[in-house]
Amino acid sequence: QLSIQTDGERLAESESQKQAHDKLGKLLPRRLLEALAPFQREGVSIVVDREGRGLIADEMGLGKTIQAIAV
Repeated sequence: QLSIQTDGERLAESESQKQAHDKLGKLLPRRLLEALAPFQREGVSIVVDREGRGLIADEMGLGKTIQAIAV
């Protein structure tokens, strides 16, 4: 499910995206968390759950660098 974001407001998120946002909210600085798109937060959450063992293999331009920084 895609998330639509306008003016910093999350309009539609899947349950897994909400859980990733809540979990990462305790680990990351607020500005970094807000810079991540919902799918990026979910990806970061998966890698964090696996204790840093993961491969971020998104297409070009989808924000692999910011995900790696967040991890």
